[in-house]
Amino acid sequence: MARRSAGKSSWWACLSLWLVPATAPAQSVPLVLILDPAATQIRFRLSATLHTVHGSARLEEGHIRFQRSGGGASGRIVIDLRSAETGIDARDEIMHEQVFESARYPTIEFEPDVLVVEESDRNQATIRLSGRVAIHGVSHRLTIPARLHREQERLRVQASFTIPYVDWGMKDVSRFLLRVSDEVEIEIEAEGTLSPPRENSS
Repeated sequence: MARRSAGKSSWWACLSLWLVPATAPAQSVPLVLILDPAATQIRFRLSATLHTVHGSARLEEGHIRFQRSGGGASGRIVIDLRSAETGIDARDEIMHEQVFESARYPTIEFEPDVLVVEESDRNQATIRLSGRVAIHGVSHRLTIPARLHREQERLRVQASFTIPYVDWGMKDVSRFLLRVSDEVEIEIEAEGTLSPPRENSS
């Protein structure tokens, strides 16, 4: 019981260092955000003639190491592209075979390297997380704007951004009478916890 209480106190200490008004020592303390795949929703939206395609995918893993004042960041966020679905089997088959080629490229992997804190207070923050995303066999630069909210013992992350999938080498499946956008909109609602970094965490 004492061990559990100590762990909880450690978590709150980390969260307090990030959320309370900054001091020079607090700004230099690194934190690690561990995302919970079971509590994370990844949705995508693709505009098309007469309708909009809605889909979802699963988070495989995710952790981000950063300082509460911003600056350099590291970590890895992996989305299981094979899990992507839109609710229509025939459409999903085309999406996986012709667009994602998910048998060959099964994941999307994002490795952050810069975190900018735009606003913050005791319960929330607005950030921009930049890094490189590996998708369809190629790496691209990507910046993700996000909001962080404290909810009891959890940290909630909300992010939305656009991926120009056709410019990034994936197939445009538009036909003569069916036009499909060449960009896909991504929305992420994730939950996780802050913890002190382990010696070997990246």
